[in-house]
Amino acid sequence: MQTSDLLQTTFKQDMSRAKLRLTRVRQEIFDLLSQADRPLSIQELVSASNRGHFVSIYRSIDAMHRAGIVKLVPQGFKNFFELSDTYKPHHHHATCEKCGSSLEIHSPELEKLMKQLALEAGLKPTKHQFELFGVCEACADKG
Repeated sequence: MQTSDLLQTTFKQDMSRAKLRLTRVRQEIFDLLSQADRPLSIQELVSASNRGHFVSIYRSIDAMHRAGIVKLVPQGFKNFFELSDTYKPHHHHATCEKCGSSLEIHSPELEKLMKQLALEAGLKPTKHQFELFGVCEACADKG
């Protein structure tokens, strides 16, 4: 079974387990997020959608988020969405504050530090979020 087939099977099973109907809009959202190289906003999903109205996409994203299929990636005052760790390896983001470009950060050292910090704070780690912001080289060169 190819990776994309496995992702589709897992998606359908997760939708069923969450008792969510697999609508064309939800399938399209999953497909768009599967193909994206960065988290997408609701507006970007609406623009890229062939089927979805803003309200349908918003409600579908909300349901898929509650089901653990999609995760929220806050960037400033805006929310972006990507597939959860079930579908993509766990990672964090480094985002340019000027152009919005975003790179994935995969760091075992960061994961170890986050776990250590949680334990030092008296917490049993269950989840965490780390987002890094700055100005990319291209934007810095522009002045």
